[in-house]
Amino acid sequence: MQIRWLLFSFALAVGIAQSQDKKPTKEESGTAAGKSTRPQMGTNARPFVIAVQPTEADRIEAQSREQERKNKAKSDDGLVTWTRVLAWIAGLQFLALILHAYIFRSQAKVLRESIGEMRKATLASERAASASQMAAETARQEYISSHRPRMRIKHVWLSEPLEEGKPVMVNVVSVNAGDSGAQIIEFGVVTCIVPKHQHPPNDPFKDVTGLYPMITLPSGKSLDHTPQEAGFLTLSEVASIRIGTASLYCFAYVDYIDSSRPPIPRKTSCCRILAPSGGGAMSIFGGVFRRVDESEHEYAD
Repeated sequence: MQIRWLLFSFALAVGIAQSQDKKPTKEESGTAAGKSTRPQMGTNARPFVIAVQPTEADRIEAQSREQERKNKAKSDDGLVTWTRVLAWIAGLQFLALILHAYIFRSQAKVLRESIGEMRKATLASERAASASQMAAETARQEYISSHRPRMRIKHVWLSEPLEEGKPVMVNVVSVNAGDSGAQIIEFGVVTCIVPKHQHPPNDPFKDVTGLYPMITLPSGKSLDHTPQEAGFLTLSEVASIRIGTASLYCFAYVDYIDSSRPPIPRKTSCCRILAPSGGGAMSIFGGVFRRVDESEHEYAD
C-alpha cells in the first residue's frame, strides 16, 4: 500500500512540472506545427496514465481473498444444501407426526370401542350370572318348598297317673313326615281343666315357658320329647274329671325351621282330650289322650 502511494505521489509531481514549462515560441510553434501533430500527453485527448504493478504481497493477498471467497461460496452452497436437507427431514418428521397422530387416534378409537364392548360383555355376563344365581336360588327354594320338613305330633300320653297335688306329667312324641331335615327350636306342652259343654281357651300357650332343644330331626324320624310338667290338679278337679263334669285338655306345640336361606320358621300344634280309665283310688287314675275333631288348635304350617 505504501509503494502505491509513493508511485501515485511521483506521478502527480511529474504532471505538475510539465504543466509549468514555458510556452513555445512562434518559430518553435511553427516548426512544431510543420512537424507531425502528435497529441500531447496530459490532455483530455491523451491523459497521463500511470500503470501500477502489483507486488508479490498484493498478489498473495489477492489469492488469499479469492480463496476465501471461493471457500465462503462453497460453504454457503453446503449450508444451503444441508438446510434444504434438514427442511425435508423436518417436513418428513412433521408428516410422520401427523401419521402417528392419526394412527394413535385410530387405535384410541378402537381401544375405546373394545373397552365399551368389554364393558357390555361384562355387564351381560354379570346379568347372566345374576340371572343364573337367581334361577338356581329359585329352583333351590322351590325344591326346599316341595321337599320341606313337616313336623307332626304323633302321640300324647300321661307318663304318670293323675294324682291330686302332683304335676301332670305328659309325654309327647313328634315325627318329621317331610322330605328334608327339620331343626326343632322350641317345644312346649300345657294342660287345662275345661268344664263340660265349654270351649277350650283360645290361647292356651300364653303363659307357657317352652324348651329350646335345638335338635335337627331327619326326614322320617320320630322324637320322644322328655316328659314335661303340664300343670297341677286339685282334688275337686280330679273328681270332676273322673265323673265326667269336666275334661282335661292337653295342648302341645313344636316350632322348627327348614334349610332355606333365610330359614322359614314353621309351627305345628295339637289339641288332645283325656279319656280317663276307671279303677283305682278316687284321687289317682290314668287314661289316654285322644284327638279332638275339628279343633282350631290342631294345625301344621
